[in-house]
Amino acid sequence: MPKSEAMVTVNAPIEKVFDTIADQEKVAQYSSSSVLTGIKGKPDEPGSYADFDYYILGMTFHARITASEIDKPRNLIQEMFGTMPGIWT
Repeated sequence: MPKSEAMVTVNAPIEKVFDTIADQEKVAQYSSSSVLTGIKGKPDEPGSYADFDYYILGMTFHARITASEIDKPRNLIQEMFGTMPGIWT
């Protein structure tokens, strides 16, 4: 399976960064090619999920991002299902 990794330095308290990344409603704000189409649960709740449409190269991809593990503010694992499955850690 292909793998993609990236690193970025953010000058903010870890709790604020964690809350932003865990809040699935905010994904569309920092991912410019996606549109939130549905959400269930709360950001700090395992099993909560959001449905998205991603637009890449003129094509539409559907995805569901589900929070599978949450250990605030140390660890967040989100699984992505749909056209491009993967795991965000």
